[in-house]
Amino acid sequence: MVPSAGPRHHRVPGPVRLQLVVRARAEGLTGLAPLLLRAAEAGDGVAQTVVSRLTDQISVMAITAMRRLGLTGLATPVVLGGGVITARNPQLLSGVTGQLTEAAPLAQVRVIDVPPVVGAALLGLDHVHAPAAAESRLRAAYEG
Repeated sequence: MVPSAGPRHHRVPGPVRLQLVVRARAEGLTGLAPLLLRAAEAGDGVAQTVVSRLTDQISVMAITAMRRLGLTGLATPVVLGGGVITARNPQLLSGVTGQLTEAAPLAQVRVIDVPPVVGAALLGLDHVHAPAAAESRLRAAYEG
């Protein structure tokens, strides 16, 4: 499934042409992430292995940060974000949550549902001492 999903998505005849297309397009491999996640959910073994490795990478990064900061024994909020995470792939989320809970049993894992730019915008508003109404308007623009 994975070897044929990418070429179909980019409307090219095969993997060799896909490499050329991916290098030439701005979306590159990012555009393939949803295909990979769908293939993993459909039971494709290669895709599931990639998602498993991604799970490990995300978990190691978060756990390492928590260990270095001495937070593994505390009720620490762990906020996960980004396009791949917010796709809410069950294998990915359950794997990351499981590994985080094993290393930091009190961790409070959640997925953020706003684009990263919102955090930057909020910091900017703080920096210029914007009124609370500006922050409220920004938050309201991204709440569903």
